[in-house]
Amino acid sequence: MSIEIIESIGRDKFSAVVTDNAPNMRLSWDDLKQKYEDLITIGCTAHALHLLSKDIMALQPLEETLCVAKEIVKYFTNHFLTAALLEDHQTDHVALALPCETRWGSALACFSSVLRNRTAMELSMVGIRDKNRTLALKLPAAFVTDDFWTNAAMAENILKPIGHAIKEIQKEDQLLSYVYKSYFDICESLDDPMVPWISDDLKAKVSNLVEERYDFINHGSMLFAHLVDPRYETQRRRHVDEIEYFEAITKFVFDFCGVEANKILSQVFMYRSRGGPFNNPHLWSMANEVDPETWWLNVPSAHEMSRLAIRILSILPTTAPVERNFSIFAYIHNETRNRLDSKRAEKLVYFYENRELLLSEME
Repeated sequence: MSIEIIESIGRDKFSAVVTDNAPNMRLSWDDLKQKYEDLITIGCTAHALHLLSKDIMALQPLEETLCVAKEIVKYFTNHFLTAALLEDHQTDHVALALPCETRWGSALACFSSVLRNRTAMELSMVGIRDKNRTLALKLPAAFVTDDFWTNAAMAENILKPIGHAIKEIQKEDQLLSYVYKSYFDICESLDDPMVPWISDDLKAKVSNLVEERYDFINHGSMLFAHLVDPRYETQRRRHVDEIEYFEAITKFVFDFCGVEANKILSQVFMYRSRGGPFNNPHLWSMANEVDPETWWLNVPSAHEMSRLAIRILSILPTTAPVERNFSIFAYIHNETRNRLDSKRAEKLVYFYENRELLLSEME
């Protein structure tokens, strides 16, 4: 099916195919690679980060803490008395949230909502004990223990950078270079003294899970995208083992670029040392002022590397835009309009989506 779509649209219009990380999707990459040797196939980074969150939440005591947080949320939302008293004591009116399997990063939302409502919930319990002692006794016992709140705060701090990365990476205009920026940001956060780790063993396990998940989605195109995004020059020099980094870049260039590989690698050397056409302070001063594509268009003397950089940076790191498109399809082709044929539904989705874009530009 994927091959049929590529052929109908035109092979020259595809730099990469991005799917989720399910085993059947990864098997389909082999079929695509047999047909198109130079086609890049990568997994959705947002999906991988969601899987990373699930991996971390499977560790103890984090799994147990999440179970308690869910019980607390249910306790205060499933009874009209507890819900009413909680609302009376809330100051910023942050709703309690339950984690959801299909909502990426929702475990973070659960911990954050419980922590921000702690004072309101404690004040509510005073009224609940006065009005309904039987109901008060149903409160999870861990609610009054310091261990639960310490672990919940730790879980929130661990998940925050992952949740932020998921949110950022799902943006319509996000670049492939952000994949390794998110990796470095998450690694930095694990060493943040503000994270109240309860043991070095837990910290080591979380660090290993981060490494494993990024190894799972790793592709040379992601490293190359991070290399050629001039905004991340400082971050790259701080966090990357230069030898391993350049070996991975070299392998990707030779695998992907064929006869132009040597010329592109020589330009990569000049780019990294800011020599040749990159020996221009004004060019580097604009790195954070313009988007990377515009930046590379202003390096015409490194034509081969510039062309490859623009092509790789154009690859989306996530399937989120497609998921949003599915949501629009579900809105249009609903139960009351279930006799729409696929062609008509496709046209209506096209008009709906582009109308929204047009209205946003007019505003």
